[in-house]
Amino acid sequence: MIKREYSSTTVTHAFRILLAGLFTFSLSACSDDDSGQNDNANENANASALCGNGQIEGAEECDNGTENSDTRPDACRTDCTDPRCGDGVIDTDEDCDDGPANSDAVPDACRTTCVPPSCGDHVVDVQLGESCDNGPDVPTDLCDPDCEVIIEYCGNGRLDATELCDDGNNTGGDGCGPTCLFEECGNGFLDLAAGEQCDDGNLIDGDGCQSTCLLPVCGDGVRDASLLEACDLGPANSDEPDAACRTNCTLPRCGDGIHDPGLGEVCDDGNLLLNDGCTPDCQSDETCGNGYIDGHRGETCDDGNLLSGDGCSSRCQSELPRWTKVSGGAPANRLHHAMAYDVSRDRIVLFGGIAGTDPIGDTWEWNGMTWARVATSGPSARIGHAMAYDAARERVVLFGGRVEDSPPLILKDTWEWNGRDWTLVGSSGGPEPRSGHAMAYDAARRRVVMFGGVQDFTATLHDTWEWD
Repeated sequence: MIKREYSSTTVTHAFRILLAGLFTFSLSACSDDDSGQNDNANENANASALCGNGQIEGAEECDNGTENSDTRPDACRTDCTDPRCGDGVIDTDEDCDDGPANSDAVPDACRTTCVPPSCGDHVVDVQLGESCDNGPDVPTDLCDPDCEVIIEYCGNGRLDATELCDDGNNTGGDGCGPTCLFEECGNGFLDLAAGEQCDDGNLIDGDGCQSTCLLPVCGDGVRDASLLEACDLGPANSDEPDAACRTNCTLPRCGDGIHDPGLGEVCDDGNLLLNDGCTPDCQSDETCGNGYIDGHRGETCDDGNLLSGDGCSSRCQSELPRWTKVSGGAPANRLHHAMAYDVSRDRIVLFGGIAGTDPIGDTWEWNGMTWARVATSGPSARIGHAMAYDAARERVVLFGGRVEDSPPLILKDTWEWNGRDWTLVGSSGGPEPRSGHAMAYDAARRRVVMFGGVQDFTATLHDTWEWD
């Protein structure tokens, strides 16, 4: 509405007009012309002459003088009326105004309240894409809140009664499938677009359809009894030696062509045949000397080497224990001598003895092939002495014996042989003199042990001594 402003000048002017009117009325009352038509004509002429003079007079609602306009928004109209809906001019508080064309019944027309057509105004407006319009009433089964006729089908973008989702399309892979069910594994519907190969309505593995909705295959990390899988470690399946599960989902075994040392296999040629270089139990390469008795090849023994004379020959035939005479420059004939094995030097050491009636005091070593005299000095010639190898100190220890004098001399001295020289290490204290005694090395306690002997050919001894 147009704001009307009344200044003091305007009020004074209006008062003058009012006096003039009263004066005119007074003159006309005295005139001889009593025609009411003349009066009305005068009033209309006066009113027409007054609109646009900038003064609100008579029945005028507004008057802005030369600013009156029938085209400018919010202006006082040329008939001195306020701007209004339906005058064909879009004023500030109006969204549209088509004048007499405003209608509350014609589709797509500006409404009589000067607002544009909209869904909910009871008029089906085609340009707005409406196919129905029930006004502000609750949507019916035939018209939805968007003023479209409801047609129930998957892909209409509306959630119909049997649908769990509807994203307005029938494309798979976007979360809502072509059947308007959520695309999720385990819903019981096969969503090919989502990459499903199966869907049995659950997320259980091993029942023919995996929890990923993929068909079971070897290598998916699930052991499937239906596929007769013995194992399945997924990407960890391997045909490398000692792998826990093969790439064909079988357990490693003898005969699979893969050598598994961790399973105790010596070989694996991929079959269970004999005489092809690997036994059916994968425990032998069928060669003599491998420590495995291949009876089918005629072996009666196999001690893991090809040496003869150790109970099993180089052809893997059992050998009976027997003495074999060997030559190699033997020392002179003798008896009552002593021998010990020097482990550190891999030699057998011999000392002393008697030839005829004379004791001998020589030292010899046997290397497995020949004898060699290795010392010209050391213990005195004697018989009945004892020797043992002290592995803790890497020495051959000799104790006691006797010299065939008249009367015989019984000895109690202790000597050690280091492979080069004899050293006297004990002659006083310790055991009593003796001969015919025995000595041995106790490896667990790292001691040389001596027991018994005779002292004067009449008294035998039963004492025990240790050399540390």
